[in-house]
Amino acid sequence: MRKKVILFIIDSLHPAALEACCVQGSAPAMNFLANNGQYHANCISSFPTMTPVATSSIVTGLWPDRHQVPGFIWYNPTTKWFVNYGATWRAIFKMGPDQILKNLLMNLNAEHLNPKVPTVYEKLGEHGLLSGSVNFFIHRAKKQYQANVPFILRLASQFKLYQEKLGGPEILTLGELIQPSFTKPFRRLPVGTLNRFGFNDIFSGKIAANIIADGKQPDFLLVYLPDNDKYSHVHGPLKSLPAIARADRQIKGVLDAFGSWEKALEQNIFIITGDHAQTTIGKNSEHIIDLDKILGRFRRLALRNRSDERTELALCPNERMAIIYILKNKRQVLDDVVGMLSGDSRHTQIAWREKRNFYKVVRGGNEKTVSFWRNGPFNDIY
Repeated sequence: MRKKVILFIIDSLHPAALEACCVQGSAPAMNFLANNGQYHANCISSFPTMTPVATSSIVTGLWPDRHQVPGFIWYNPTTKWFVNYGATWRAIFKMGPDQILKNLLMNLNAEHLNPKVPTVYEKLGEHGLLSGSVNFFIHRAKKQYQANVPFILRLASQFKLYQEKLGGPEILTLGELIQPSFTKPFRRLPVGTLNRFGFNDIFSGKIAANIIADGKQPDFLLVYLPDNDKYSHVHGPLKSLPAIARADRQIKGVLDAFGSWEKALEQNIFIITGDHAQTTIGKNSEHIIDLDKILGRFRRLALRNRSDERTELALCPNERMAIIYILKNKRQVLDDVVGMLSGDSRHTQIAWREKRNFYKVVRGGNEKTVSFWRNGPFNDIY
C-alpha cells in the first residue's frame, strides 16, 4: 500500500521548547513520532524568517528570490505600493482592512506568489495525486472555491469583500471562510472574532481528524497550527511549552482518528516542522531601531501612498530585519544609506546586491565587509 503524507506546520516552533515538552511528557504525540522516526534540530528557515516567506518556501521548495514573496511587508514595483499582510494594527488602520484582507486572502496566492513556480499541490495534481490544505494561507491550485467572508470582516472591509473566488487543492479549509462538508456532525468548532474566525489550533486539528474519520484523506494533507506564534511573541519562544503542548493535542487527535497510533504509522508518513522559530530580544529602547528617523533626510514612501518620481526610499520593517528599497539615484542613495547605517553596531548585517549574483555585507559598528557570490569556491554548511 502506498503511504500517504501528513505535514503539520507549527508556527514558530522552537526546538529547545519542543525538547523540553518531550522531556516533561507534555508532547506525547510528537515524542512518539520522533521515537519512531527521525528528529532534526539543526534546520534553518528562509530569510527573512517571516511566516509568508517561510510558508511560500515550504510549499514551493524555493527561496524567496524564486517564489517572490520577500516579507510580511514589502514593496511591489509593479503597483508602486506597499504589500502588507496585516503586520500591525496601525498598518491595518492606515492601509484599510479591505486591502489587508484582499492581500492575505486573494493576492498572496493569485498574484504575489510567482505564477511560474508550481506549488506542491499543483505538482501532485500533475501526477494524479490528491492534496489538501487546512488553514494554510499558501494554497494555490486549480480547484475553485467560494469563500464566505464573515459579517464582521465584511463590515471592516466596508462590504468590498463578500463571496470571493479562491483557488485551492481538492480539500481546502480556511477557517470560517471555507470548510469541507462531513457526513457525520461533530462538536461546534471555535470560530468568531475571539477565535480568529477559525484560524486556531483546535479548529485545524478537528478538521484534519474529521477528514480522516470521514474517509476523505487525500494523498497529501497539510495542517497548519498557528497558535504557538502568538503565544511565543507574548511570552517568549523558550516559554512556549503550553502552546506546543496544545498543538501536540491536535496531532494526537489526528493520530487517534486512525484507531491506533501504530496503524497511523503503517498508513502514513508524518512530517512535523516549524516555519521558523523566534529569538528573544530586549524590551528597552536600545533594541528598537527607528529607520524613519535615521533615514529622515530621504523622501520616503508613506504607507497609504504610491511611489512617484520623487520617492527615494520605501522602508519595509520585518521584525528583526528590514528591506530598504532604493527607488531613485540608486548608486548615490545606496552609498549614503550604507554610510549612515554602518556606524551603528545594532545593524549586524547591512547587505545588498552589487550586481547580478554578487553581494556585499557590512557589519555595523566596525564596518567589516564581506563579499560573496553563487557557485564560488567556498560554501557554508548549508
